[in-house]
Amino acid sequence: MVEFQEDDKESTTGTGKFLNSIEGIDCGVYHIDPPPHDRNYFFSQLKAVNNYFQSVSYGQFGLDLVQSSIYPSESISYELSKSMSYYFPYNEENISEDRLVGLFKETLELAHSIDGIDYSDYDLIIVFHAGIGQDFSLPFLDPTPEDIPSTFVDPKMIKNSTGENVIIIGSAMIDKGIILPETQNHLNYGISNSMFASESDPCDYQYGLNGTLSLMVGFAVGLPPLWDIESGESRIGVFGLMDQGSNNGRGVVPSPPDPWSRIFAGWETPNIIQDNSLITLPNRSMDNIIRIDLNESEYFLIENRVNFFRKGVSVDSLRFKTWKETDTYPSFIKSLKDSVNIESDDNGVIVRIPNYDIGLPGTGLIIWHIDENRIQSGLNDYSINKNINHVGIDIEEADGAQDIGNESFFMFNDPSSGYFGDIWFAENKEYYRANPQNEGILPIFNESTYPNTNSNNGSRSYVSIENIGPASDTITFSIINTLKPYGYSDSSAYYRASFPLENSELTLIIGGLDSLWFKMNLSDDLKVEFHELISSNAVLGFNSSSQSFLIEVFEYFDSSVTLSVYELSNNYENVSLLEATIIDSLVYPIYSSDFKERSLLSKDQWNKHNNYVVDTNYEFKIEDYSVLSSVKIEDGEENLLNNIYSVSISGIDLELDGNLDVLVIDETGTLSAFNHQLISLSSFPIEEKVIGPLLSKNILGDAFPEIIVKSIDSSSIYIFDYQGKLLSSISTDKNDELVFLETIDQKNCLFTRYNVYQFDSYSDSKGNQWISLNGDQANTRSISLEYSSNQNNTELVSRAYCYPNPIKFSSAKIRIETNNASLLEVKVYDAAGYYIKKFTKNLNDNGYRITEWDLDTSKLEPGIYFARLEAKSNSTNSAKSDSKVIKIAVIK
Repeated sequence: MVEFQEDDKESTTGTGKFLNSIEGIDCGVYHIDPPPHDRNYFFSQLKAVNNYFQSVSYGQFGLDLVQSSIYPSESISYELSKSMSYYFPYNEENISEDRLVGLFKETLELAHSIDGIDYSDYDLIIVFHAGIGQDFSLPFLDPTPEDIPSTFVDPKMIKNSTGENVIIIGSAMIDKGIILPETQNHLNYGISNSMFASESDPCDYQYGLNGTLSLMVGFAVGLPPLWDIESGESRIGVFGLMDQGSNNGRGVVPSPPDPWSRIFAGWETPNIIQDNSLITLPNRSMDNIIRIDLNESEYFLIENRVNFFRKGVSVDSLRFKTWKETDTYPSFIKSLKDSVNIESDDNGVIVRIPNYDIGLPGTGLIIWHIDENRIQSGLNDYSINKNINHVGIDIEEADGAQDIGNESFFMFNDPSSGYFGDIWFAENKEYYRANPQNEGILPIFNESTYPNTNSNNGSRSYVSIENIGPASDTITFSIINTLKPYGYSDSSAYYRASFPLENSELTLIIGGLDSLWFKMNLSDDLKVEFHELISSNAVLGFNSSSQSFLIEVFEYFDSSVTLSVYELSNNYENVSLLEATIIDSLVYPIYSSDFKERSLLSKDQWNKHNNYVVDTNYEFKIEDYSVLSSVKIEDGEENLLNNIYSVSISGIDLELDGNLDVLVIDETGTLSAFNHQLISLSSFPIEEKVIGPLLSKNILGDAFPEIIVKSIDSSSIYIFDYQGKLLSSISTDKNDELVFLETIDQKNCLFTRYNVYQFDSYSDSKGNQWISLNGDQANTRSISLEYSSNQNNTELVSRAYCYPNPIKFSSAKIRIETNNASLLEVKVYDAAGYYIKKFTKNLNDNGYRITEWDLDTSKLEPGIYFARLEAKSNSTNSAKSDSKVIKIAVIK
């Protein structure tokens, strides 16, 4: 306890001495933290904060009141050398922090010299000073700007002020502490008579010290602040201790810490949801936090917070009912003391509240969006929630506004600190204002609502929280991931391979990181383990050359391979080891399409093979495994392409024209697509940077195949359509790589290492698919299209266009797609009909072709131009011609 040199300055509250009696407005039995502010009073404050932490930690944390001490032990207080205004001078921010550290240090030295305190006996030192705190924004201009703000003195402040990391007093090294006022209740002081002269009920402006003290103790034990400590702007509002929630219930009923902070403190363990589930969630109590993972760093935490003090009744609803009946709105403190079973001691301090959620603005689910990457990057410098657009701990506000911390247009009902509309419950009309499409059904939180369940990079999580019930001590709701019917991320899965068994509706699924397992039903939790892996590198194969079905496991070492062969039983329930052999060279298996034959490639052959794309119908092959530079087609014509250093190559017929196209990811993450002439397809390369493996198949229901890759940072699965348009971005763990596509339960399924995503119903691709790293489970890297090409199409010109169009740069391309054409001619004219340029090309009158010309527009004026195309065919069957006009805009 410390006082200042006495003064009568109007810029500070009080005289610098502790209060012995109420000097302002007396609220009688409803007065908060009344004087005298002596040793017993401050011990009552310690009791209050201990009871708070014992409650919100479920008895796992609190203060040792027996071993704690209030000093001085004899006199009323210590007395500092300066008046109060010296320690927090108005409008002098450059020295204010030094002065606060100076107050703390001077107090410790003074107390040690008088009472010989050994500070090493204590975990935390709190300096209670005379006066009120500079902590609250009241609804008028602050007349006392030199009151001292409540402060947690951290090691950084001490270092900045003293040049040392600690304050040394005797043998104790002190690296933190707290500065607090004797009270937060302005009504204790004479200035309140003028401050609240126009207020009908000034007693409703009382604030208790418990909330501020609890906040500072939270700081001291390592709970990070969740507001912007530089601007003072809120981020989680009234819903957590480490923000404005410390002032709930007029500072008498501080909010419990948010669920992330309670988990971080070690007081609770969340329940991680692994499958689509119906949840029955009790009100906040130990280990009743629901967690839903979005990826390895982001997840939702869901809790049920109940502000009722008896069934269905809150302090606010009681006040509203009283107003309806009497036309008088009672103060929060009056309603609290009259109706709630609180505990006050002989010093007039409220020391115990039965439920610290009763200070919240409502009852229901609070849904928190947690981003551990952002938290860890801001944990040490208190910047977890500094950037309002980049917060680590965020409330998904049910009213769709996401306005906590933003400026508000509402003068008397400010939602920017949090209000009942932010809570999820069935009766929440604010939810339906933001989501009128869901009127008439129970609230839903998914990718289509406001707010939505997307990850912070915009990728969809496909998490849907549905059928949220009424506000109650227990709330029911459903958690569904519409893409993951077989369960959520399974860290033990490590999916490796699949094989649809002949004459059966079953599909063999094999996975495992340290030891291999198999199962036949994804909905079955039973995994049959059959092989312990010795090497971290393994390739799986299947062999059905005999009447039995064999699983072959190739494990790779420096210069040898161990081959283990297992036989699957007829009932598919177990496997038995047939043989284990060592091969004295590095070899890799390729199987025939029917898995009846197997050949082994050397390491060099395998590396080259991994960059082949073979079309068995058209003898199409990428020849160079490091640089995509040439292609040979059946007529022997060779086309050259500028060197693209390929990282991943696959083949697919994107436009269903019966001709194989090549997909390539280069070393920069650029995804390109080329036709069989190695001419770039329109809309490619795509804008997004990606990584492989490249998978492709029709999984979304239309006739055309989709392209499945991962984002270059591996945080999202991208699905593109055949024209390179991004259809979906799915949030995923960065270490969760793509593995293969498979048909399960007549649905298209994407297997990653730890997840199975289900898409639309299966339809026969007729060979047009690339479903694993090497094309298929046989590693053939080949495609056999089971349908005819359109090279006999009756249209001589399929398409003709210019791209880009309009042209903003110095060049563009004119592209012509033809069938059995022998001659092409394009003439370019301006809008007035003046000839500009001519292109011609003799073709071989054989099949589907794409022809491109570069159009130099560097010397063209902005305006409209026309390209007139003529195509001729000299086929012995029928000579014909065709013409088209392309309109081109130049807008340089």
